[in-house]
Amino acid sequence: MKRNLFISLAVIVCMLVLFLYVSFNGNFITKSMAMKKIEEYVMTTYAGSDITKGDASGFNFKDASYYTYYTIDKREYSFSIRGAIVLQERIYTDVDYSALHEAQTAAFTNSGTAWLHEQLKRANVPVESAYYSAYVFKDLADNTAVWKPTLSDELRIVVDIELAYTKQSEEAFLQQATNIQQLLNANGLTYTEAAVYARRDVRSGSDTHSEVAYTTVFTPTTKQLNSIK
Repeated sequence: MKRNLFISLAVIVCMLVLFLYVSFNGNFITKSMAMKKIEEYVMTTYAGSDITKGDASGFNFKDASYYTYYTIDKREYSFSIRGAIVLQERIYTDVDYSALHEAQTAAFTNSGTAWLHEQLKRANVPVESAYYSAYVFKDLADNTAVWKPTLSDELRIVVDIELAYTKQSEEAFLQQATNIQQLLNANGLTYTEAAVYARRDVRSGSDTHSEVAYTTVFTPTTKQLNSIK
């Protein structure tokens, strides 16, 4: 009797330990599948690029996502996957944001935003807002430089566009975002990444609030745009 009780307690403890381990570290089967999907995404999205896989990978228990790192054309990126969605983020390990050249950052940002508005207006893209942010660091600043769409890819340039929400489907939204990517690339714009999203009004009782309906993030070389949940 005592032996059976001891075995039962041992099994329960082992199951509890296993549960806690998987909760904080994931499991090797789903991790292997996640790493494979990220690899397929990277190889497809950045086909023809110089790609090196990083050594580190892991599991983020806060959102149950797996992550790993790649160096693509000498730029470092982190990739994470949650469900079927692969997210990527440029890693800036060699910059100090306190070292911004404020005057040129402001000048380039203002000129780029004005240019962006003009291009979207010409293309009849229905937007609520559009911003171009150029981060110019002191060691890259040139006081004689004039803003132009094609700048050094050493600068960090982020485009942020809110599309008008017209009850479009997710597929229609992604097509709009794809058209914007093609528009930016066709005009030779240098940018690190672009975020496109649409907000919708949601009524709750007597209150109405705004929430993001769709979001996608892409780089100039992203092959297929995905919606971020």
